[in-house]
Amino acid sequence: MAPIATGTLDGFSAGDWALLVGFTVVAAIVAYRVAIRFRLRAGTPPWRIPPGGWVAIMVLSPLIGLVLLAIAVRTTRPRSLPVVPAGPPVVPGPPAPLPLAGWYPDPSGRFLTRYWDGRYWSDQVHDGVTVSSDPPSSWSSSAGQPAPGGPPPAG
Repeated sequence: MAPIATGTLDGFSAGDWALLVGFTVVAAIVAYRVAIRFRLRAGTPPWRIPPGGWVAIMVLSPLIGLVLLAIAVRTTRPRSLPVVPAGPPVVPGPPAPLPLAGWYPDPSGRFLTRYWDGRYWSDQVHDGVTVSSDPPSSWSSSAGQPAPGGPPPAG
């Protein structure tokens, strides 16, 4: 068995240890900066490991850590950021006014026209000759609003 030379620790000289420590520190700094830049660009650090975690990995094993960091940067998907609509926000305006009172095409389709009182359909109907009554129980009075410009009753 060969004796260990004076000034070495486990076969490494002081220069070897300095080189190893220097490489580890540089790897840790590089990993920290890469993780920070990646987080700013993608919204999350590589493999969701915080930058301090990457520094710890580099201290434990700089070579394996650098390989893992390179793989993590390539395989980590960016976090989906909320979509911000372009332009000013859309503010809903006042509701559209209801059509004016008048005679409009009958929504039930059974008569030529029906009277719209400005809010609801009435029971007054016109068949083209006479005005009569058609009670709401025989059709739906919530048939919607009339389209403007219905023909007025004759006579």
